[in-house]
Amino acid sequence: MQENTCLSESITTLSEDHIKDGKEEKDIHQLSVELTSLLPSLEKFIKLGNKKKEEEAVFIVKNIYALLERKNAFMLIFENRIPLLKLLFKLLDTNFPVLSLHIVKLLLEMRIREKNLCSVFRFISRLLKDQEIDLRKYQLIDSIIEVIFNTSVATNYEAVVNGLRTLKTLNTMEKLEMQQKEKCVYVLFHHLKESNLELYSNEKPDDKYEEIIYVIMIFLKHLLEDKELWILFMKVENLTEVLKGLKYSQNSKSVNLLTCLISKIVDQKDGCLAMAQCPNVDFQQFLLILETYRYDVDVTLQIAFIIGNLVSVNENIALAFVESPNFSNVLIVLGEYISEHLQFKELVSEFFKSEKFQLAGGDHNLRQDIFEVILKILCIFANICLHSNAGSCLAKQSDMLSYLLAIIRAYSEKDVLSETGTALYSFLVIIRNISYYLESYSELCIKTTESVIPFLDDCFLFEVRLEAANVVRNLTRSPEVRDYIQEHNFLPALIKLLNEDNKDFCTAAYGIIMNMLIDESSHQIFYEEEAVLKIIHKLHLCTDRDWKTCALLCQILWNFCGGKNGCSLISKMEIQHLIKYLSYSIYNEKANKTEDKNSDYYTEWKTEFCPVAKNLLQLLQNKFN
Repeated sequence: MQENTCLSESITTLSEDHIKDGKEEKDIHQLSVELTSLLPSLEKFIKLGNKKKEEEAVFIVKNIYALLERKNAFMLIFENRIPLLKLLFKLLDTNFPVLSLHIVKLLLEMRIREKNLCSVFRFISRLLKDQEIDLRKYQLIDSIIEVIFNTSVATNYEAVVNGLRTLKTLNTMEKLEMQQKEKCVYVLFHHLKESNLELYSNEKPDDKYEEIIYVIMIFLKHLLEDKELWILFMKVENLTEVLKGLKYSQNSKSVNLLTCLISKIVDQKDGCLAMAQCPNVDFQQFLLILETYRYDVDVTLQIAFIIGNLVSVNENIALAFVESPNFSNVLIVLGEYISEHLQFKELVSEFFKSEKFQLAGGDHNLRQDIFEVILKILCIFANICLHSNAGSCLAKQSDMLSYLLAIIRAYSEKDVLSETGTALYSFLVIIRNISYYLESYSELCIKTTESVIPFLDDCFLFEVRLEAANVVRNLTRSPEVRDYIQEHNFLPALIKLLNEDNKDFCTAAYGIIMNMLIDESSHQIFYEEEAVLKIIHKLHLCTDRDWKTCALLCQILWNFCGGKNGCSLISKMEIQHLIKYLSYSIYNEKANKTEDKNSDYYTEWKTEFCPVAKNLLQLLQNKFN
């Protein structure tokens, strides 16, 4: 932003050391003489009586301003500078706002400091309560921004706080132009960086820097609503300062605001991607904050949301979180919230109480937010599993998976309420994601199968049963799991899943049966349960030639017929029927509406269906002949 450079470069501090030669001393003396003639005229207006006198006083203040501007002397140390400042402060609060605003403009240009500057900002804030006051008419806004930028938090933090609050008020009143908003963003990150550095350097917490960060976050959160400023927030150096603010701040209100701001940023894909460019080390603090503020429902909710989004867009970040020694904090916090939620009691434990909920919706809303935290934490696991390396790493944490399975069992013992069903469904989604990465010979495969198969029962919600089927589909890739299912006679119940009408459920069921038929020991039961007829029937009923589904059905039959005894179990009539169906589906392009070579329909038919259908057709023809 070009204006940012101007903001810092346009300020030149002149001191007495700079005034050396005789000509400059003469100029300063001449300035003092001219001011001496103006000050008495201005002093008589300390007690203004009417509007006309205000106009005369304004005229004199304008002349003083013009004189100092002409001689480039706003910050020079001249003989009657202090008497002038004292007089201006006496005239400042005279209940004549026009005069006051001209004085404010002059005082800001003269670079007043410390308590004087703080008083000016407080005075401006009082003036702004009058809706008719418009600082834009007096070209004051740019001066305010520039003065705040050049005021150090270390030497005058009260002035910075009051100045930033003034700018925020102006922004709320829609009195800032876009260029000025951009400068405000620059100023805010400038002071955030300064405050972070001081908090890092100090051994003990410093309330003044905590307050600065709090004020900065309120203003930044407000400015973030303006999408035209979005690009300024996306700069890595700015995002890094926000993360540092979160790291060093020990004030719960500031932490709440910081997490809220970050969650707004990562809620947008480009914001999440930009945040992901920051060093991984800065993200580890989220795990520490998650544990430290675990009883602050708002902070925990935001942190869980932030982590979930960050791990979804970047595998390196996902892996860094999983491999972090503090990743166990996620389970610690999850355990606290699960324990609270599982009690299903009317009143929430005192740990989770907050003034916000006592003043708002009370325990009912708090219980809802506790459950929302659980769901957000589960999203962390789900999004980690989007990446193969991170998902595999997560699947190797046996204690974590065992803990999740224990939670599922605990929920299943509760009454079937809507929240219970949602919780079971959400946990099963995570188990499904993790089960995809489980090694085939892992003991966890059997343990997970034991825990999940009961959820296929009709007494559970459809969504719960569907996710349980998806988990079993993943697990039946394991030979040990297939043996376990055979030994415990679960196969007939799994074959009955083919009777489901829902397409997603059927797809899961097809996957389970396809995997089970890898072992010839399951073929006899498959045929005895009339599953071959069911599959052939479903092939004929496949609506509008859903070629992906047709391919799955053909793969099931290929697995069944491919064994030594496969075709001996199937009747000649069934084989002839299949040969006729497959020949028609593969070679009759016109009837199958596959003439358009550029359509998705053709692509699915060509790549998904035809390869497996041709293999099955050839197998059947060879066996039949």
